[in-house]
Amino acid sequence: MKRLRKELCNESANDSDARLSGGNGAGFCYMAGLFVPDLPPVPERSVQTPEAEYLEVDVVEMPQSRQFSGTVRAHQSAELASRINAKVADVLVDAGDEVKAGDILLRLESDDLSARVIQQQQALASAQAQVNDARINYDRVRKLVDRGLLPVAERDAAKVKLDTANAELAGRMASLSEAEVNRNFSVITAPFDGVISKRSVNQGDIAPWVPT
Repeated sequence: MKRLRKELCNESANDSDARLSGGNGAGFCYMAGLFVPDLPPVPERSVQTPEAEYLEVDVVEMPQSRQFSGTVRAHQSAELASRINAKVADVLVDAGDEVKAGDILLRLESDDLSARVIQQQQALASAQAQVNDARINYDRVRKLVDRGLLPVAERDAAKVKLDTANAELAGRMASLSEAEVNRNFSVITAPFDGVISKRSVNQGDIAPWVPT
């Protein structure tokens, strides 16, 4: 490479100016930069490709929610009332309480109702005694009539008395049942499972209105 550059420089110097000698031409060429030392080779640069990154993706179901406005109404409702006139003795529930069917909601004073039950029981016992006497008398009269010792009219009269006593007994039994039912009405219970929506009675009030 140095030889080639030197030849080129000499030829250029001879052609351009005959007055310049070979030495001067060589010096000119050197100053012009033709005699340049060989440059070191440029090292090759390696390009690094970045490694690809991977992300793991999962499919997730997102819950959906919606809001609606509306009015809540009871599927079943009942307004309870007492079937007897009595003073409220105790209220066991309040508005918002949850109850089960058969739970006691309130109690009414039942002293007079219990007394009436006792009275009817005594009347029933008396009626039963009258029936027993009438039956005994009828059996006695019937036997005497069958023997011809008494007229048939006596048997018929005894039969009427027996029928009357039985009717009186049936009436006393009905009165006793009514008295017992009324006494049971002094306890108000829930007819089904639910929630007390309103309480409109307090202790000492007079029935019939009770919690609904």
